[in-house]
Amino acid sequence: MYITNLEEFEPYIVFTNDKFFGELKKKYKLGVFSRKPFLKILKDLGFQFEELDRDHAKTILDELSVKAKVKTADIAKAVALALFTPTTIFYAFAKKVYYIEGAKSGDDFIILHLTLEIPRAFRTTLFYHLFITIPLNEKGYKDTINLYKKLRREVAVEPLTIDDWENLKTIREKNAEVLKIRGLLENLWQTTLI
Repeated sequence: MYITNLEEFEPYIVFTNDKFFGELKKKYKLGVFSRKPFLKILKDLGFQFEELDRDHAKTILDELSVKAKVKTADIAKAVALALFTPTTIFYAFAKKVYYIEGAKSGDDFIILHLTLEIPRAFRTTLFYHLFITIPLNEKGYKDTINLYKKLRREVAVEPLTIDDWENLKTIREKNAEVLKIRGLLENLWQTTLI
């Protein structure tokens, strides 16, 4: 049993462009081919967490979908289906989606890091990072919001430009119909994470 004492704290998604994430990796002295870079950043920032591989992440999301209050449970179930079934929603719209890493910090929060690859005809393929963030209590909510704000302050590159937000429009809008999670229709970098 991994999930206990759940109150309702709304899960959310944060997108970043590849340039921002590349600058973060430089800031934390991680190489271009560094495995599990976000986990290394969390560790450098002093977070204690359990690493979640793909199967473990699915198990925890399945458990969360049973134990959490209705809204969080619905989102956890939808995220598990969208990410861990053979024909995923994200795959259908992004062409390629990769589960990179995940972390569960005690009973405070879960963060899943994925990359999206959006090929474009006769133009450079776009890469974005997606962080599905599930606060499990008030502390987890505050910790994750403060984490993203801190990361934003540490890098001189904008995490998501207006053009990036538009490039993600089809993926965001189609997934918003199914996932109903904050951050798909609202750019949290412009509101909550200022």
